[in-house]
Amino acid sequence: MLTILLIDDDAISREVQAVLLAPLGVTVETAEDGEAALAWLEARGRLPATSVPDASVPDAILPDAILLDAQLPGLRGTELIRALRQRSAVPILVFSASAVDAELEAAADGCVQKPAEPETILDAVRRAIQQANLGAMAAKAELPLPMRQGPQGLDGLDELDGLDEPDGLDERDALPVIDPAVLAKFRMPQAALRSMYAALVEDGDRRLPVLRAALEAGDAEAAHATAHAIKGGCAMLGVTRMRDAAAALEMWAADADWRGDFSAMEAALEALRSRVQDASFDFATTSI
Repeated sequence: MLTILLIDDDAISREVQAVLLAPLGVTVETAEDGEAALAWLEARGRLPATSVPDASVPDAILPDAILLDAQLPGLRGTELIRALRQRSAVPILVFSASAVDAELEAAADGCVQKPAEPETILDAVRRAIQQANLGAMAAKAELPLPMRQGPQGLDGLDELDGLDEPDGLDERDALPVIDPAVLAKFRMPQAALRSMYAALVEDGDRRLPVLRAALEAGDAEAAHATAHAIKGGCAMLGVTRMRDAAAALEMWAADADWRGDFSAMEAALEALRSRVQDASFDFATTSI
């Protein structure tokens, strides 16, 4: 069984990844930001190692790999990777819904694009662990280090082409409120599914006023960060219309009109709210 430390400031993304990876035998520990992750690693590092089975002591003092969101508040990017490496030698993979800059990609041991199939994440983690083991063996034997595999070739990434570039409001309106293919992956009771999507509605109610304020103020940086966070949660749960509207606003320039995309996002949020509040709505259906 593998243990992954997932560092992501979006609570929805953390919960979804833990749910999806659990059936594959992966334990997901989470941290909401870089500082929390460092504190978690330090606390784990102080636990005594033991070869005697003891339910009170973890089998592995540290995780097998770290999955790091590319856009965290506070300590992030290459600075966070350096701090993590001071506390752990496990592979660090960047997990991002946007293109990863060259410096961050070079500092990490791999990259995975959001959203990704759980099998894709697990394969990337296993490759990074294998690469790290080969590197350790090569260093011990003073052999050349094998080249690290990048994100190219990961199963499922071709499906993400164009995610950040929606084709327009007409095509967006034709999308389902919730992608049935994504919904079908969650093997959960109805109540748990409804609760998970209700949490996304609450997250939207909290973030949309912040995003509107940033857009009205012409604050492109704040608008980008907020839209990116909205897009991440929606992508994880297959809320397609709202995801694409957020993707358009994530790339918004201060001199461009944002009102159409924002209205589309508000409408998509209300459509999702309707699903959540409709007690007769079956979240297990494949026709949404």
